[in-house]
Amino acid sequence: MYATSADDEAFLLELLNTTPVIDGIPTDALPDLETSASWMTAYSIPTTAAEWTALVEARETLQKVIRGDEPASALQPLLRRARLVPSVGDAGV
Repeated sequence: MYATSADDEAFLLELLNTTPVIDGIPTDALPDLETSASWMTAYSIPTTAAEWTALVEARETLQKVIRGDEPASALQPLLRRARLVPSVGDAGV
């Protein structure tokens, strides 16, 4: 069973797109915690240094895998740390 939804896929694509090349110049939309805070908040990611570091490390690893610089197994350490946490609201769990 996969825990991936269209929202998860959209999130990963958005994360990958935070390092566009504009006019031949590589840019980074998440260069530091302060700059990244609004992006992280939009995706319900706690705006802590630890979360920012993990986010940037995940992005770098994903990019290396996509470019063929690393095997897909390079993602395994990230997956080991991943957790799904249910939340309770008016609509249920």
